[in-house]
This record gives sequence, C-alpha cells and structure tokens, in this order.
Amino acid sequence: MTGLATEIARASNAPSFRIIEVDGPSQVLSAQGRLTLSTVTISNGDAGLGVGGGIANLGGSVTMTASGVRANHASYGGGIYTDSALTTTASSVTGNTSGFNGGGIYQNAGSVTPPLLFNRVAGNVPHDCAATAPLTAPC
Repeated sequence: MTGLATEIARASNAPSFRIIEVDGPSQVLSAQGRLTLSTVTISNGDAGLGVGGGIANLGGSVTMTASGVRANHASYGGGIYTDSALTTTASSVTGNTSGFNGGGIYQNAGSVTPPLLFNRVAGNVPHDCAATAPLTAPC
C-alpha cells in the first residue's frame, strides 16, 4: 500500500478492528506477507483484546518510509505489533495505547531496523516500546 499523504482511518461508529494485518509463517504457514508504506498514516484502529491496533505484523515484513501510526489501540502493540521484520525510516509512532504493554510498538520476535533513532516514537501509553524477553525494547 503506497500513497501520497494518504490517511487510513476507522469511522467513529464502526466496530473494533485492526487497520492492517500482515501474515507470515508464524500465523499462516504458507504466507509470505510484505507491506511497504510510503507517506501513509495509519490511525484509529482498535484491535480490542487483540494485538496491533494499527499494524499487526504476524510473521511477514513491514517497511515504513515517511509514514505514521497514530491513535490506535490494542492489548499489546497499540500502534504496531511485530513477530518478524519491521523497518522504519523517517516515520512516527505517536499517541497509541495498549491495555498491557507496548503502547507504540511491541516486539514479540524478529527485528526492528534501523534502531528507531531516525524516527519519532513518543506519547504512547503505557510505554513507547516494549519487547518479549529476552529481547530488549527497540526504542
């Protein structure tokens, strides 16, 4: 999915749902999901008790360039939940919430590249970033 200053949002009266799910072998054995976002904002997703209100990367790969994930909610990874490869460049993850951990990003497995030094991850509750042990939080 690519676009020029595109915003994907949930209507205020819609039932809870995550905005994007990228499936890979950890979710669907034969899946090889790949998502590339460029200048796209993902907002207002609500996975309820699920993971990844904005993006749930369940074993695929996600690449974000100059994109944003904001105002989403889930149990883990309110903004982004990842089981595998997440690559971000000049992107932001802001104002997301989770019921348990990783309001902004929750890294369950896999890698987050580059370290989120070149991105803005802020204002997420209860934490900007969290990870399943023995991983360390990606930011």
